[in-house]
Amino acid sequence: MLPRIKLGSESIFLDYPVSHVEVKSTLTPISHIISREGQEVFRDADYIPAHPGVAALVPTLKPKEGNFRAQFFTPEETEDGMPEWKKVSDELFR
Repeated sequence: MLPRIKLGSESIFLDYPVSHVEVKSTLTPISHIISREGQEVFRDADYIPAHPGVAALVPTLKPKEGNFRAQFFTPEETEDGMPEWKKVSDELFR
């Protein structure tokens, strides 16, 4: 049985560690998701594609076309900030 692949808002991860034998079949769907074709599917579902060769439905939502810089958190910054961000989210939306 292959592991389930989970998609988060900014991440893709496997549900459990995979053996060497399972790696190829597990990475095939992930490879498709990040490919040009996979990103076109995401774009057509109204998401902003991450692939630089796939234009967004609204081009100015991407940094280059919109003339802005994108800033990303490292995994460590995300882990460190999550308790405070959750607190703010809970206060605003619960």
